[in-house]
Amino acid sequence: MDIKALNSIPDAVSQAFTQFPSINTIIIVAGQQHYYHFNSMKPAPIPGRGTPMTPDITSEITTNLTAPIVLTREIIKHAQTGPRAAKPFTLGFVTAGLAFVPIPIFPIYCASKAALLYRIYAGPAGRH
Repeated sequence: MDIKALNSIPDAVSQAFTQFPSINTIIIVAGQQHYYHFNSMKPAPIPGRGTPMTPDITSEITTNLTAPIVLTREIIKHAQTGPRAAKPFTLGFVTAGLAFVPIPIFPIYCASKAALLYRIYAGPAGRH
């Protein structure tokens, strides 16, 4: 599954729950990290190494934050329906230490991982 293909996530999750009906744990691991300089306006000689362009930023945020959120929404829909709803279900996320201690050369990665981590800490009520 291409995690950046957000429209394909609902079908992929549905297929996973159909193929593995007794599934009770899912770990979401998604990451894309590039080295960027926001203080330089020179084009990147190599993609992901230099000034980030809008597609680079969008791609990294989609992989690190948007897709895990969409995946979570779809997984919860399936985990809370039918006979599965009465059973315990574990949903885990892999984030990054850079969410806690960001470094300037990975600005998009650090910010997107921090956002995901904050959402996890906020809990069901959406508050920390």
